[in-house]
Amino acid sequence: MWSVKDYALLCELARTGLLPAQQSGGVLELTAKLEMKLAGMGQGDLAQQIGGSANLVDWEWERREGDGERPDRYFFVHKEHKRWVVVMQEPSDIPFSHTYSMEEFAAALQRVTDTGGALSFTGLGQGGWRAAELAAILGAEAVVFGAPGEEELPGTAVNYVGEDDPVGASKEKVVFVKQQSGLKEEDEAFYYRKLEFDDEGSPVVAGQSEFSRFVSWFYQRAGTVEPDIWGIFFPGPEEEGALLADLGVYSVYLQIGSLNREGILRSVDETIRHAGKVLTANREVMVRELAKVGDEDYHTRVPEIAGEHAARASSFVERTFDSVQTIFMGIALFSLDQGQFDVTPWMAGFYDRIHELLDREQTKLEACLDQAIASHMERLLQMPDFTLDW
Repeated sequence: MWSVKDYALLCELARTGLLPAQQSGGVLELTAKLEMKLAGMGQGDLAQQIGGSANLVDWEWERREGDGERPDRYFFVHKEHKRWVVVMQEPSDIPFSHTYSMEEFAAALQRVTDTGGALSFTGLGQGGWRAAELAAILGAEAVVFGAPGEEELPGTAVNYVGEDDPVGASKEKVVFVKQQSGLKEEDEAFYYRKLEFDDEGSPVVAGQSEFSRFVSWFYQRAGTVEPDIWGIFFPGPEEEGALLADLGVYSVYLQIGSLNREGILRSVDETIRHAGKVLTANREVMVRELAKVGDEDYHTRVPEIAGEHAARASSFVERTFDSVQTIFMGIALFSLDQGQFDVTPWMAGFYDRIHELLDREQTKLEACLDQAIASHMERLLQMPDFTLDW
């Protein structure tokens, strides 16, 4: 019986990069031959787990013509059962289309299944996305691990990830798996170590952890900090700012040590004051533009000008809120193990204050608009001058 764990083991074996120097042969025999090298790489346990899998006894790795030092795919076959598993690799320096276009590769693989055998794809990370893409073209099965989740995976692929792994917005084909306890940091990259499987090799399904939800949100929001807001929270020399131009995850990480509670609260106050000044300037520009509108096109231009400045104010407040929220989430993320910052009440307080500011600004904009309309009406209703022509 084939299991999800067997897919993971073949993916990890292919990822070692040791197979291209070998001749085609049985998976167990090749792994035993490579055990010393695997141990030298710190993956001696991979050889042991593959050697202990009864499902892999009759599986072989097939070297293909044109395989170089870093092939983009590995073919494993069970000849008796006419079954093939193709392990796709993550992109290398050579583009994926250098050897095959997706359609050409699909056509080549179709010939593999002409015997009526079964074909499936697998892969890790971006290699998993490639596996899902090719499987969708051929109508084959795809079992992948840790594939990117910014978009929905093609076809009917199943994407297994750790319960604490960050994922993108598309989770329809994601299965969260319980992670092994007591993992060392260096073990996190290896799915056969990180994910927990039962005795049959099936993944132990778990829900997405709060940590995964939190980190996923943060990474999706990263990079949204406005430079002015960044400068308020992390003031520093201009040249330092140039080094942190991304204003994202890594930048917050580099600056976390400079923060304290008092400084954060001062930055929130300064952000509110800064937002007030920007909104006031925006309103004053609107008033000046309204004053220049002539009576002949007043009914057309006034709604346009008012709409533009209202939208500008709303967009500015939204960007300001997103910036502060991103910084707060970064602070919380990088201080999780210290517990020194509880950003939840700060974020709630900032939310209330920034929305109060926007509500007040909306009232002021409406008052300015009413005043401009009243002035226009007053001009129209002025008593005309009369002259008597004799």
